[in-house]
Amino acid sequence: MMGNRKQPFGYKMALGEIVIQESEAKLVQEIFLRYIAGESLNELTESLRQQDIPYDEGRLWNKNMVARILADARYTGEKEYPKLIDKEQLIATNEKRSNKPQLPKKTEAQKVLRRLCGTPPSEQVEQSVTDLLNGLANYPERIQHQRSPCSTVSQITRNAYSISAVLRQPHIPKRRRRWIMLWSSSQSTRTTPRR
Repeated sequence: MMGNRKQPFGYKMALGEIVIQESEAKLVQEIFLRYIAGESLNELTESLRQQDIPYDEGRLWNKNMVARILADARYTGEKEYPKLIDKEQLIATNEKRSNKPQLPKKTEAQKVLRRLCGTPPSEQVEQSVTDLLNGLANYPERIQHQRSPCSTVSQITRNAYSISAVLRQPHIPKRRRRWIMLWSSSQSTRTTPRR
């Protein structure tokens, strides 16, 4: 939904005809040039918020408004709109938008970590756990899986909550991480009850 805007940004109606709205049209041309030159939608949005020409009266510029402008073929003179940009600029913009790198999908381990933490962990915590898991995958002999008669559900639950609480911290020093993981593995492999 475009609010009160009846014409694309950069145009207005005058005596029943679509005409160029000069200050907005210059901004449209600048948006295309800056985007093609390498600025991101977020950078453009922040910059547009600093200037005096609103997209819609009373509303701050947002990323969707900028994206809407960059995707609109009418700026090339289509559908009887006055031309503001060359078709090559629109093509370059569309190519850049379609070549935008996709965010990598989360691994199963990352999804489990997020569930255990209750909230998304910091990138640093996520990377630390990923490094630890990769290290175990490279040296599987370090993995000691033993069923312990004293490993009750309540002990396992307490250990999981302890680890989860620590992982929620924004930064965990390397020595502390190593100690936590060693401690938790020693608790799960214990053969005699702790007094």
